[in-house]
Amino acid sequence: MKSKLFQRFAGNPKMLRMMMKSAPAMDRLAHRLTGGRFTMSGSVMPIMVLDTIGSKSGQPRRSPLQYVKHGNDFLVIGSNFGGTAHPAWSTNLLKTPDAAASVGGKSFPVTARLLAGAERDEAWRVALEQWPPFENYVAQAGGREFRIFRLEPTERPPA
Repeated sequence: MKSKLFQRFAGNPKMLRMMMKSAPAMDRLAHRLTGGRFTMSGSVMPIMVLDTIGSKSGQPRRSPLQYVKHGNDFLVIGSNFGGTAHPAWSTNLLKTPDAAASVGGKSFPVTARLLAGAERDEAWRVALEQWPPFENYVAQAGGREFRIFRLEPTERPPA
């Protein structure tokens, strides 16, 4: 019930703008303070913290992201809360696909693969089943096609 109510709010353009500004910073802080065991957004949707290397700076970057579990892998959608630009983490993965994911306080290495064609279409269908507000984000993004990545663990994620 809690997630369904949040999904209704997440489809609202004003709520999206507020979430875009505040949610990532709150999630990074909660993740750091709890040793990776908790994020604010994680109470209503599955959240991972993805560590990438900045495509321009070469510096480590940390991004809390909603994910969709798909088999042994994780799907992440570059919706940027419906923003018109691709999120920086997605550009980072294009340049350096090796990254680290943290889920529930457990960290593990992953390799990112940008999906295209039928594989992307299937991933989008699965993502919409789990988080219908993604469809609202498309309208907000002005026609931008979201990058969808499959994060493949290179080691078995800790249980």
